[in-house]
Amino acid sequence: MQRVCSEMLSSGAPGLYMYTLNLEKSAQEIVTNLNLKVLDAGMSDSAVRPLPFPRPREKETVRPIFWASNAISYLTRTRNWSADFPSQWGQVNNEKSKAGDHSFVYDPLPSGDEDNILYSHHSIVGRRLGSMAERRNMWGESPSTEEDVFDVFERFVRGFVPRLPWCDRLEKETLASGILKPLATLNHYGYLTINSQPRVNGAPSEDEQFGWGPRGGHVYQKAYLEFFCSPGNLDRLLEALGSHPSISLEAFNVNGGRRCVWTDSLGQRNKTDEANVNDDRHISAVTWGVFDGSEVLQPTIVDSLSFQIWSEEAMDMWKSVWASIYPERSESRSLIKKIHASYWHVYMVDNDFVKGDIFKVFSEILSLDPYAGSPVITSIKVRD
Repeated sequence: MQRVCSEMLSSGAPGLYMYTLNLEKSAQEIVTNLNLKVLDAGMSDSAVRPLPFPRPREKETVRPIFWASNAISYLTRTRNWSADFPSQWGQVNNEKSKAGDHSFVYDPLPSGDEDNILYSHHSIVGRRLGSMAERRNMWGESPSTEEDVFDVFERFVRGFVPRLPWCDRLEKETLASGILKPLATLNHYGYLTINSQPRVNGAPSEDEQFGWGPRGGHVYQKAYLEFFCSPGNLDRLLEALGSHPSISLEAFNVNGGRRCVWTDSLGQRNKTDEANVNDDRHISAVTWGVFDGSEVLQPTIVDSLSFQIWSEEAMDMWKSVWASIYPERSESRSLIKKIHASYWHVYMVDNDFVKGDIFKVFSEILSLDPYAGSPVITSIKVRD
């Protein structure tokens, strides 16, 4: 069906009308994979797109950025949430959260109906990525070193690997924003990127690359990076962040470890290794827009508790989606399981959306310019 829809659009069809007599999941998957804009009832067609993410659900206005490259997983995990999605994030049932139940993030209903606040544990990622043979063809028949894995991530950014367990595709703004070469460099050196966005300072809402919302507005983004890395690489990064106060970082591993550094509203630099997210939970907008006649819209956020939940899913994919394609007791399977057991899952946000450069800290760590002038960079040919 997705192929038929794609052919219809390629033939000049102005749009598609979908309805289902059963579950909506199949229609949602087609909409997301084809990157279609969903027209809400009464929505003006003057908008480039209503929000910076595809929105199959009419009343949804806020999402964590973490699932941006894996929207089907997010839609599946939140399928039981109330239709009355929150306009602001962070309404938490603190009593249950502090008791260690992190299967939910917000309570959209005054009654606290638990059926509407659960993050489902169901995942369909393995089915979407193809057979074991197809995945081996994408990610390597028999990787034996960590550098072999680095190469898969680098080739994904360069356009020669169609997808990763965590990424259905490279986002259009990533392809057009000039950050492909820095991303390729980070992957080459073991910072394995799975999600990113460039900083944007007041782009017109009509902008084809970054625009969203009604015409006549302005949109903003903080630079964002999400990746896996070894403990050694994380230590080097945290040490270098001492001279970059605008950058916040949070990381989890499979053993329940957490590392976090941020600058608070008073300008004080803070660090914590406290595993309980609720003791210092951080929620911050990374995308927002200013429009005439309305309050500031903040559709994309980072949230410590949501990241912890996403991190559990993301780390598990190393084993369930990647390691599982190799024979038991094989060198390749052991390699991927070792990465799963030892690596950290990290996100970074540069809060300076005016002049910030989130890649500068990596220049200091790697002793090269991620943008140009490096032997690695000049040898990389990023596919258009």
